Amino acid sequence: MYPSSDFPHWNKLRIFYYVAYFKSFSKAGRHLRVVQSAISRTIRELEVALDDQLFFRDGKGINLTPKGEEIFSVVEKVFREIAPLQFLLQQPNEEVNGHLKVVSVSNFISMYLSSSLCYFMQAYPKLKINIDEIPKTVDLPLCKESVLIHPYIENRPDLVQSYITCLQYKLYASPEYLSRNSKPETVEDLDNHALIEVADYEKNLVDANWHLKIGTTLENGREPSVTINSILGGLKLAEEGAGVISLPSNYPGLTTRNLKEVLPEVSGPAMKIYYIFSKEIKEMNSVRAFGDYLTKMFKE
Repeated sequence: MYPSSDFPHWNKLRIFYYVAYFKSFSKAGRHLRVVQSAISRTIRELEVALDDQLFFRDGKGINLTPKGEEIFSVVEKVFREIAPLQFLLQQPNEEVNGHLKVVSVSNFISMYLSSSLCYFMQAYPKLKINIDEIPKTVDLPLCKESVLIHPYIENRPDLVQSYITCLQYKLYASPEYLSRNSKPETVEDLDNHALIEVADYEKNLVDANWHLKIGTTLENGREPSVTINSILGGLKLAEEGAGVISLPSNYPGLTTRNLKEVLPEVSGPAMKIYYIFSKEIKEMNSVRAFGDYLTKMFKE
């Protein structure tokens, strides 16, 4: 490791993070509003400082080198910690109290909300939050002091619906599993792999068990090696080498999980998520503050 005085400026690592995240110099530049030549120069400077290559470049695009993957995993963890802290430090000293009911699909609650609310609660300790799982049929109009995290709802002009993020499903398995089995090169190869099915994905409003069906001629799809009614339980099984699982690629826990992406060129279903509430409560401080927090978290 090089001396601390030679450690790259944080802004350079930030630029590296977005190039790696988007797998594109141009997309990173558009996101950061920085010209592509400056993005390329920054990456070259980092590679010189590290005395190692960070990206493989070919006609199809860019991919991280082993050194790049090592740096990215560390920088991404730091980003996950800094983003909520920045939110906490930037909040105005406005009074936010009362009660706020947050309703969402079960997997969004377990994968995102339960792991990201601590800084919001520190910023607004007088606000009491009730998180509830959505029923199969959403009962709208929403009740007072209630917000919904959900795909867009058509023909509802009485609602405010603000885009938060897109859950893009990809495939993951542990390095140990991939070392024991031939790494799948095509979706057809999944026929010869152990697949993990998460049963409660049915409540997630999208076919998140798509890996059981894609690329197979079997009428009922592939039979999973294991079915579990818990996304966090499925994650643990995948980490321990039980097989291949489908997960949203922006799930924050992936940075600390013992998982590698499988078939990176293949994507499953995508689900756009919105922050939804009645226009009648749009001026409530709690509704506005929670929406700002969600936007900040997913932007970073």
